[in-house]
Amino acid sequence: MCGRSSDTAAPHSAQQRLFAVWRAPDRESLDALVASISASGWHSYFETVNAVVAVLDLTAHLGQLDA
Repeated sequence: MCGRSSDTAAPHSAQQRLFAVWRAPDRESLDALVASISASGWHSYFETVNAVVAVLDLTAHLGQLDA
């Protein structure tokens, strides 16, 4: 996990002040992590947003943008 305070001076910055990035070896592990966080009651204390994405290398990402 990497928690950071977002830079609100950046153009088009996110509204959220803090975020965390999680890596999981597979979708099953990610789903278990998200379920565990939810079961802990975390969402009762904070407004949260889950954004699940696959990690791509630059070439694959540029291919997506080109498509």
